[in-house]
Amino acid sequence: MTTTMQADQLDYHQLNALLNLYDADGQIQFDKDREAANQYFLQHVNQNTVYFH
Repeated sequence: MTTTMQADQLDYHQLNALLNLYDADGQIQFDKDREAANQYFLQHVNQNTVYFH
């Protein structure tokens, strides 16, 4: 897996795992944590939300 993939191609588990890897500049990828949280809501929470009218 490469870190150049789009966030919409990765699930929240994969994005969260990227937090433990360094980017090309040797920096921790903290932005992947925010992307993982966003994808978690898109892929899990929103799909399982039940609305009562």
